[in-house]
Amino acid sequence: METPPNRSGQKAKATESPRGQSFQSAPSNSSAQTAAAQSKATPTPSSALAEDGVSLFVHFPYCASKCKYCDFNSWAHQGEDFRPYLETVLLEAAKRADNLRPQTVFIGGGTPSLMGDDNLRFFLDSLNEITHFRNSAAEVSIEANPESFTDAFATAAIESGCNRLSLGVQSFQPNILQAYDRVHSADEAKRAFYSARKAGFSRINLDFIYAFPGQDPK
Repeated sequence: METPPNRSGQKAKATESPRGQSFQSAPSNSSAQTAAAQSKATPTPSSALAEDGVSLFVHFPYCASKCKYCDFNSWAHQGEDFRPYLETVLLEAAKRADNLRPQTVFIGGGTPSLMGDDNLRFFLDSLNEITHFRNSAAEVSIEANPESFTDAFATAAIESGCNRLSLGVQSFQPNILQAYDRVHSADEAKRAFYSARKAGFSRINLDFIYAFPGQDPK
């Protein structure tokens, strides 16, 4: 970590105190060679994590609309091109997760299925070049909503390495779906489930929320 100089012009080094960091003058006999040796001896974050196993979470923040109950970091889609966001995530992955080889990958949101099949293929192919997750991850999970989970997206997900799906159904009751701004129907949820099965998903999680005000207990 680069540290600010003190009033004498010397750089300071950080020390821990009960209330956070404090700074004191660096010893006069420190050298650039010593610092370089210490830097080389310190593993990069990705290699250090890979030794014990690591899980990778990718956040896709866009949704068709913002549900009334949602407190996640998500934004209603306003016609944006998703590719620049995905490219930015990949740039960060290249800096922080190069050759990470995660044991699990979770692509959440937001609504990842909203990005479409072409963007999904592009993103996961590129992410694999960086992290090599297809050779290391036992589980690659992706979230989806029924209205944007198409047959083409299901196939792209399977072919790109996903083996688990989390489908945001929330309710089969039309009045509840409408009251909480869900944009899919019960029939679309069923269609999405069978589309996932047809594409090859053997592990499918269905999200449901119970105890909505006005919900039929049955």
